[in-house]
Amino acid sequence: MPEQSMNGLIQNIHSSINALDTKEISTFFDNTVEFTYINTHSTLTRGHALLILNDFYEKHKPKSFKVDYTGSTPLGDGRYILGSALTESGTFKLYFYVKERSGKFFIEELKIVK
Repeated sequence: MPEQSMNGLIQNIHSSINALDTKEISTFFDNTVEFTYINTHSTLTRGHALLILNDFYEKHKPKSFKVDYTGSTPLGDGRYILGSALTESGTFKLYFYVKERSGKFFIEELKIVK
């Protein structure tokens, strides 16, 4: 994947959720992802995280996604994206924690909460 900006990552996440394209989002997953889905928390491989994200999409089809806030961590070692996904079964908050390595952003943590 080519180098990208944080704004490019945000745009890719936004368009991928709105297009119901979990595979595109998963291309930004790190090798392992801290994944919180409703009340379950696990460290998952990229492939397993994609399966869980697909499960979320099947059970709660997203209709739209908006980015509520972006920023840097207090220590400056990472960035985060907070957003709201309007789905067929209500609104969910999505939290992405990303780190940059060699000009590429990796999603290291994804939380989906109601």
